[in-house]
Amino acid sequence: MYLQLEEFMQLGIQPWGNELQLTIKLAEEVNKFYPAYVEINVDTSCTTKTFQYAQVCLKHDTLRISIGKDWRNKRFNVIWDRAGLYSHISTYTYESESKRIERPGNFGILNTKKILAWINYYEVLSVELRQIENQMTAKEGKFLQSLEELPVTWSLDRKSGTILSGGLVYSFCIKDSSIAQKIEIHYNIEHNLAVFQAMADNKYKAAQ
Repeated sequence: MYLQLEEFMQLGIQPWGNELQLTIKLAEEVNKFYPAYVEINVDTSCTTKTFQYAQVCLKHDTLRISIGKDWRNKRFNVIWDRAGLYSHISTYTYESESKRIERPGNFGILNTKKILAWINYYEVLSVELRQIENQMTAKEGKFLQSLEELPVTWSLDRKSGTILSGGLVYSFCIKDSSIAQKIEIHYNIEHNLAVFQAMADNKYKAAQ
């Protein structure tokens, strides 16, 4: 669960070490150039709520973007949290798209221009990923519709399945950003010339 600083302080939870103090200090630095706020992640899975980590978030209408600092090397990094936003974007797709768009570098001196460059980068990337997401959603919907009248044996999660017909097995698996499909001869079909000729002439009939 994410809480803003004021909400967290009201709970009386003890943070780890000096992480919260450093995060508050960073937020003060960032706010000189761009509106930001402290956010704390709290673990609520147990009876007692516990502190997990604190981060500085940049104010944005639609994207959750945080800015961090390596206090040893004094370098800043800006990260977009896309968790839960896409169901059809694989890590590979994300990495490919993120490299296709010109990416700003990490920086050592805070200024508004550098922060805005990262925000713009993530805004453009989010639009590109949303287009891919919509395309894959439409593709998956059309594919599932084509299976509606067929005798599919589905997996428990309904992301994959098989169809057995005429000694052939058609299998598919719906992945994050693709649909894998395969056709094989069923394992109990004899592999001989007669079977091959029957299948080639579309005359093979599997035993019932």
